Amino acid sequence: MIFYWLFALFPATLSLHDLKLRRARPKNMGATWAAYLIVGTIFVGLRYEVGTDWPNYLRHYYAADGQRFVDAVLDIDPGYALLNWLSFQLGWGLFSVNLVCATVFFLGLAQFCRNQPFPWLALVVAIPYLVIVVAMGYTRQSVAISLVMFAMTSIASGGNTKAIIFVIAAALFHRSAVIMLPFIALSNSERRVMIAISTAALAATFFILFLSESVDNIYYRYAERQLGSQGAFVRILMNLLPAVILVCSASHLKLPDGERRLWWWIAVACIALVGLLYVSPSSTAVDRIALYFIPIQIVVLGRLPLFASQPKNALFIVAGVVIYSVSIMYIWLNFANNADSWLPYKNVIFELNPWG
Repeated sequence: MIFYWLFALFPATLSLHDLKLRRARPKNMGATWAAYLIVGTIFVGLRYEVGTDWPNYLRHYYAADGQRFVDAVLDIDPGYALLNWLSFQLGWGLFSVNLVCATVFFLGLAQFCRNQPFPWLALVVAIPYLVIVVAMGYTRQSVAISLVMFAMTSIASGGNTKAIIFVIAAALFHRSAVIMLPFIALSNSERRVMIAISTAALAATFFILFLSESVDNIYYRYAERQLGSQGAFVRILMNLLPAVILVCSASHLKLPDGERRLWWWIAVACIALVGLLYVSPSSTAVDRIALYFIPIQIVVLGRLPLFASQPKNALFIVAGVVIYSVSIMYIWLNFANNADSWLPYKNVIFELNPWG
């Protein structure tokens, strides 16, 4: 467990230091930022037998044995299938797949956090659940979420077309990412009708090409079997808190127009998911959708220091966000039903025996 705490407490310390030095994000985050992200990529990408889905990912990898290239392309998650196929053909093992996925994940997370006023604090908010649980437990969806974060960052600079491309790329790793396409359309105040039509057309095309054959399987898994995610309500509540703050106090967060519209609609969706959780036949389906809304925690909680009128008050707010984040991690590692799949932390580097 010590490795998780070291990984979390380092940026937590720097977030306090960061606030003392500046009120706005720097253009260049420096060597410390880059070094930490490299360590994070190794920490997540070279994990060994960590996460409840580890056996499933081994099965995905060995399914590439004898698989044709065209079969990988036509897989329901072709991006991940192609990555496994290529790694298997080269004999690089599952670790190469995880390392590539972790690299993409941290690139997206880094870009997203750098777009916030306090990047280190934003990273602190992301670590307990988005990094430790999602990136280390749901490899495919972590890549999809990372590409969605690239899309969200593109919206901030007015790149709606680029955002759509990123979401389509995300859906190649996890088909559920298509749910983010309507939010891109809603975030644009100009030509909203045309963007909505284009988004619907793209979603329909993608559905026909990649999803239509898997609908029955999805319905069986999530509805007929009524799959339930343990702790889904708690995780949805984690999105609900920042969603309510955003809806009630959006002006204090100082979001650009395009971003403000995007996050307002996502906040509304987070609130709606609480009710949907009770009427849905599968809490797992609702839980997996909520994963794409986790970045609202980073945006809102990472901007709470902007509410302070004085630097001293801002420091107290940062300390409160840090305490909240590490408390989430402590509770999850010690009391979550599946936490034993993350403990003890193991890395392939530790498993190497240089003495033979």
